[in-house]
Amino acid sequence: MKIGKITGNNNIPINNILSRTPIFAPWQKNEISKAITDSQPVIFDNKKYQLQMHGSKLNHSTDYPFMALVIKHWLNNKVRDTGKSSEVVITLDEISQVFNLSFVQNRKSNFSRFEKSLLRLRAAVLSLEHKKEKVCQSSSLIEYSDYRYRDKCFVITIGKVLIELYKATAKQRLISTDFSFIDIEKLVEIKTERSKALMKYLMTQSIDFIDFKLVTLGAAIGLEGRVSKSKVREYLIESFNELMSDGHITLFQLDRKNKPTQVRVIRNVHTRDIDEAKSMIESLPSNFDFFKAY
Repeated sequence: MKIGKITGNNNIPINNILSRTPIFAPWQKNEISKAITDSQPVIFDNKKYQLQMHGSKLNHSTDYPFMALVIKHWLNNKVRDTGKSSEVVITLDEISQVFNLSFVQNRKSNFSRFEKSLLRLRAAVLSLEHKKEKVCQSSSLIEYSDYRYRDKCFVITIGKVLIELYKATAKQRLISTDFSFIDIEKLVEIKTERSKALMKYLMTQSIDFIDFKLVTLGAAIGLEGRVSKSKVREYLIESFNELMSDGHITLFQLDRKNKPTQVRVIRNVHTRDIDEAKSMIESLPSNFDFFKAY
């Protein structure tokens, strides 16, 4: 898949390791300032990588969409071949537009939220082990940041782990199974941290995926190990109801055909019509049945 200039904020290619794992989790305000302990790092493991995360906790209200903006500008630099591809500039105007900020840009403190976010992104250390090559690389997502208030911008340098995750883009190509196009403006609109995390995960799923295991969703959005299984279910139901009432998904249904551990989700990409969504709930084959056939 060839990539060109990314012009909007509704189709930013984000590596799935950053979107399908609890690197960014629904931390509450009283939790976000506390560091991840070395005895309980965030861990993700698949056939290609093992990833561990230490240091700062990262959220969806600011950290994930801000990181996505950084990635957008970085990839555009690579397309333009500026010679400073690892350094990006993000203006306060763009931040105000993406995050729906209404105040005028005449006070430095108005953007302290984003200074703090960059501090967290610099303090969150990812250790990425390549199993085949038997190499482990460690760095923060952001290596350096500079708030140039006089110039009304942030200057940010990408960390080495991000560079590694996007190595395939050296020739402006993406491996479709490793990346998903994320709409960060939609994520900003969503009210709560848990619902943002859930919507982000759903954005990474192909149109063929309508059935999801509750345990998978709980782990992906960062609830596993933090709350009981019954609470995971309760919180997921709350988030699905919020996403549906605000028009971000069309319909969902639990406890279908004696499958209490699964949820069927009809997203806007399937249909926005509620009657059609009800028909899909009853008639569409399960993506789990497809995989069983192979």
